[in-house]
Amino acid sequence: MIAIPLFLQYIIIMILGLINGAIGVLIGGVSIITIPALILIGLSPHVAIATNRVGLLGMIFAGSYELNRQKLINYRLGFLIGAMALVGSIVGAHLVLKIEGQALKIIVAIFSAVLLIVLLLNPSRGIVKEQKTVTKRHYISGAFFSLLLGTYGGFYGAGVATFFSYLLVFLYGETFVQSTGTRNIPMLLLSVVTSAIFIQNKVVDFGFAGALFVSMGIGGYLAARHVQVIGD
Repeated sequence: MIAIPLFLQYIIIMILGLINGAIGVLIGGVSIITIPALILIGLSPHVAIATNRVGLLGMIFAGSYELNRQKLINYRLGFLIGAMALVGSIVGAHLVLKIEGQALKIIVAIFSAVLLIVLLLNPSRGIVKEQKTVTKRHYISGAFFSLLLGTYGGFYGAGVATFFSYLLVFLYGETFVQSTGTRNIPMLLLSVVTSAIFIQNKVVDFGFAGALFVSMGIGGYLAARHVQVIGD
């Protein structure tokens, strides 16, 4: 634990939240920074994960509002993958207090590396929207991977938004810009459900959660306004 005054802890968390809110709307993966930061200021890993998940709602709400205004959310596709993600998140949230997550993090790291290699081998994927026919096989595969991502999202969640973007790009032909909007549907569903579970189990630090909610909301909204300018 770092012995620094409480007000400085809040300032640090809010600065991180503002920056990470902007990054999170664009590429995701911000929990890799915020969860360790919360642990460093003295929260237990369980409380840090739960507090971060509640704080992320600010970014998701604000980002979704602006991305919806820009018509970047495919609601039909978002709810299709979001339904299975929601189921998985319930499982993941209940596991977070019971199971050590090192093995799962190794699996996710391998999964991420494979996806990045595939992306490098297909540089136009995610830049130009593909005209592809989505078949029953795509929906079944998407449901399976969404269930896994939802479980991971409820359990630890760092990088899960990025993984949803990969899923939308590779399986359904969306561009990365489009995926930043559509992925907010599964992210919203799993975050609301897991936050409720964590709150019910009294593992949320509401002070830091509130600081993250506000700062990540501001950062997320500002970034979402410029997402199409920044591009793929």
